[in-house]
Amino acid sequence: MTELPALEHAAAHATEDRLPQITLVTPSYNQGRFLEQTLKSVIDQEYPRLEYFVYDGGSTDASVSIIKRYERRLAHWESRPDGGQADAIYRGFERASGNVIGWLNSDDLLLPGSLLRWGREFAQHPETDLIVGGGFVIDEHSTIVTPKWSLLDYFYPSPTVSFSEILSTGHFYFLQPASLWRRDAFFRVGGFDRRLQFCFDLDMYLRLTAIKPARAIPEPLAAFRVHPLSKTSTLEAVRLREREALFAARRLPGGTGTAALLKGYFTVRRFLRHKLRLAKHFVRPREVVLPSPIRAPGQAATVAVRHNSLGGAKPGRFK
Repeated sequence: MTELPALEHAAAHATEDRLPQITLVTPSYNQGRFLEQTLKSVIDQEYPRLEYFVYDGGSTDASVSIIKRYERRLAHWESRPDGGQADAIYRGFERASGNVIGWLNSDDLLLPGSLLRWGREFAQHPETDLIVGGGFVIDEHSTIVTPKWSLLDYFYPSPTVSFSEILSTGHFYFLQPASLWRRDAFFRVGGFDRRLQFCFDLDMYLRLTAIKPARAIPEPLAAFRVHPLSKTSTLEAVRLREREALFAARRLPGGTGTAALLKGYFTVRRFLRHKLRLAKHFVRPREVVLPSPIRAPGQAATVAVRHNSLGGAKPGRFK
């Protein structure tokens, strides 16, 4: 049984002076119920070169009092009406001094050691602009809904995530909080469209991967929370409309025929990769210890994850 994630060895491979400075931005509005867990998941990382901003949109719940409890560990925070989530994040990136940036929504979590894992990967691959990882989908009680960290390894059999894969399949198969990228690359491609309510992350991933592929870490790095008041639950129509517009504005060379061929190619490649994995590993589950406050169904402290016959990730046994 392996603790999740066991990343202490990362320090041996990337010394502190080689680790990049990372700037994280947390946008928030009336998320006091989850905000403290989010803040602690970042601050407790003890990453040596962290710059952490919190942009609150003028919350009327307990959010400000929660932020003040941790203000000594924050490089900047503010609470005032803003232009929405995308605007708050963008203003944070404009202020950032870190050369690696990302955002963590106020109901999501980083897993222990994830910043060190990213720092190590960016230090070892200076040519890489975007690095994504796997993670867990959790509910309002921090209980795992779907473990998706093996999904990433399945959908991206090579250690890269390409523009053609995202565009031809119509999806990016990783969790937004499990992604970081270089600040200069972000502004070089024009960042993202701040007018978007939901799919500004997809907009940015398409812009970045159109220049060069991203690297994929097939390890759990974050937890994405779905609950009745989350955007994923309340803005589905907006998401679909924005997603359709973003894909319609981008075409692969060769038109729909090329897109169909690429989609078929990536599907077959994923299928063959999965079958090879089954033959090699005999579908052995990987059992992991879940960091607080995340729990498997039944309040289990460990979860075994295996690949299923369709190539997705499914829960194994919970203990």
